[in-house]
Amino acid sequence: MKFFLILISITWTLLLIVTPVMAIDVQIPNPIFAPSGTNANKNIFVENKTPTLKAVEVFITHREHDINGKETRKDADSDWEVFPSQIILNPGEEKVVTIRYVATQNIKKEIPYRVIVEEIPIDLPDSEESSKTGSQVNMILKFVKSIYVQPKGTSPRIVMSELELTKKEDGKRYFDFVISNRGSEHEIIKSGKIEFFNNEKKVVLLYAHEQIPNINFLAGDKRRISLPVSDEFQGEIGQKWPGTITYTQ
Repeated sequence: MKFFLILISITWTLLLIVTPVMAIDVQIPNPIFAPSGTNANKNIFVENKTPTLKAVEVFITHREHDINGKETRKDADSDWEVFPSQIILNPGEEKVVTIRYVATQNIKKEIPYRVIVEEIPIDLPDSEESSKTGSQVNMILKFVKSIYVQPKGTSPRIVMSELELTKKEDGKRYFDFVISNRGSEHEIIKSGKIEFFNNEKKVVLLYAHEQIPNINFLAGDKRRISLPVSDEFQGEIGQKWPGTITYTQ
């Protein structure tokens, strides 16, 4: 489960790490929605795994990546109905929130969204002393999940540009290239290999998911990638090679 934590205090700001055992659990059994019909409407489950009362708000945003993998989000309230959008959870309590896609049904490719469950601050003094002094810490938990509205007949199509041999500021050589998803559905790349020919000899580059930032390639995504070059590789800076990419999902 992916989540982000923001801690806000009256007099200072602290950064804490909260484990899933002491957090709010958000489950979406199936993140794929249809543009219409029964599958345009699904339930998500929000459970309070903390020992204190929690109030949360559920909302949905659009999701986009730039070529460097940075994600931006825009309000998508008009695309969805969320009920209830705000809930109060007792310790250990789970509640159901229903979300329904209500935007245009005539879509040609998958649309990615984020479901965000964010805590609403509740004024609960930590102790008798804190109530006397007026100081307390309010933890604001934010949990982010992926959902997609997917029409029938979609599929990913991952391609790559030519590899270019470059030299970075650290003095080391890299292969720079762009991976694109020219398909109509997202694809998750975990690991794989890139192959090309240099002086009639096949070169194979193996990569792990740590080397491919933001490995979820949304439909239409382009991602600029740099992979380190071994000292034994012979080539001129600026030289380019066509290559092919294969990967595991």
